[in-house]
Order: sequence, then structure tokens, then C-alpha cells
Amino acid sequence: MYRLLMVDDEEIIVNGLFEIFRNMKHLDLDIYKAYSGEEAIEWLSRTRIDIVLTDIKMPEIDGIQLLNEIYRNWPQCKVIVLSGYDKFDYIYNAVQYNCIRYILKTEDPDMVIKAVEDAINEIRKSNKIEGLIYQAKEQISMAKSLFQKDYLVQLLHGDNSLKVNKYHFEQLEIPLNPELPVILVMGDINNIPKNLPYWNKMEYLYSIKLIIEQKIGIYVSSIVVMDESYRFFIFVQPKELLTTGSSSKDKDRYYEKTISFLEGTLEMIQTTCKESNHASVHFILTGVPCRWEEVFRE
Repeated sequence: MYRLLMVDDEEIIVNGLFEIFRNMKHLDLDIYKAYSGEEAIEWLSRTRIDIVLTDIKMPEIDGIQLLNEIYRNWPQCKVIVLSGYDKFDYIYNAVQYNCIRYILKTEDPDMVIKAVEDAINEIRKSNKIEGLIYQAKEQISMAKSLFQKDYLVQLLHGDNSLKVNKYHFEQLEIPLNPELPVILVMGDINNIPKNLPYWNKMEYLYSIKLIIEQKIGIYVSSIVVMDESYRFFIFVQPKELLTTGSSSKDKDRYYEKTISFLEGTLEMIQTTCKESNHASVHFILTGVPCRWEEVFRE
């Protein structure tokens, strides 16, 4: 439902338009009335408004001042100016704003109806485009997750054509530093249900991956990938090292703290997986941080 606010200090005009649009069920409008700029601003501060149909010349707060309030509160709002003035200065000041129409009160009411219908169509079109953009971003995010997995798994398999460097990490949005040591955890599921359809198996494995990410990712910088044998590899670095400069002594302390955190958290993950998925997950944690090149030689 779209929200239409009608503003005019002439009550007869507001009430007349209200009756017209109230009977136009196909427009799917929720209609609000205001008999002054001040009353209109109250509505704008209380609820989202999609379309404003307003007079340009009103006492106290006029249409131009109201336009400022509209775009400050709801910048995507469509505005239709309905006025008895055809003077250039009023029209010029009004059309400085985006998404605006200027209609004289002397014109046929069908012009007002058409303007509101056009505004609704623009909103629908805009919403569709925004939805497509959001969908595209989601697809890009999914693609990057697949690229991250492919890159790290290939490195684990010893692909010498790939390099561990800052450029690749930034391009793939891997939230770790290739110049700092990394802690590696390998997780293996001992009892994946047999004869599961492929999609159900993926849902089962993905739920375990989510548990790992949620339990670990809050406190450390990490990325979790799964190889073709359904083993999880968790790459971990202390969060503090990615946000602040640290001395060698501080780095050692942060890594010790992170390893201690992982030891306790991995046990918690095992318990959660068993309770929620009946999954028996076994983890192997490297006792010390190592350089990336050493990880991929293992």
C-alpha cells in the first residue's frame, strides 16, 4: 500500500481530493490529510510518506519550505505541487526538486489523478530496480564465497600457480592478513547420514558451517571453507592484529589467547552440532600459528 499525503490550507480542496482517491481502490492508497504545512510536517515525522500532493502557497509554512522537510525525512518521496499560481518564480522554485510535478488548480482533476498514477508507477519501477540490485549483490556475495572456497582449497591442495598475497585476499574479500601467521583448524564429520539426497546433504553441511562461523567469528577473524571430501578448514587470526599495530610480545599474547579461545569454543561447537544435527564433528587444531606457506605445504 502506498501512502498519499494531501496538503492545502483550503479544506474544501483537500476533502474533495480525499473523496476522489478514496474511491479509487485500484491505486491501493492509504490517504492522509493536512490543512497546513505544520500538520503535514507532523505526519512526515510520524510515518513514511510515498507521495505528497501539496499547495505551494500556504500561510506560516509554504510549499517550498514543506519540500525541504519532505526530502529531509523521505528523500524518495514523490511530490506533486497543486497551485493556483502560474508565476514563473513559484514553478522555478518547485521544479528544483527531484521527482516533482506542477499542476494548476484550474486544470482538470483528471490531471491530478494521472499525476498520482504516474508517481505510483515510478515507485513500483524503482522498487523493482532496487530489488534487482539487491538480488545482484546477493549473487555477487554468493559468487565471492565460492571463489574464496576455490582459492583456499586449491592452495591447500598445493596448487603452485596460486599465490598467497594481499592483492588476492583483497580481491576475494578474505578477512585475513596474508602477511601474518595463521592458526588452522580442520574439522571432520564422522557420521554424515548415508543415502541423503544431494540437496539435503548440502543443507546439513551448511548448517554445521553456520554453527562454526557463528561461534567463532564474533571473537576472532576467520574464514571457513569446505573441500570436496566435506572437511571443514578454518583459518583464524586474532582480531586485534588486524585493527591495531602490535609489538612482537603483544602478537604472541594475542595468538596464545586465540588458541585458548579456540580450544574451548571447538568443544562447544561439537556439543551444539551433536544436539542440533546429531553430527559428530572431530577437530584438529594446530597448536601454534604458522606462515601461510607452511599451511599449504602440509
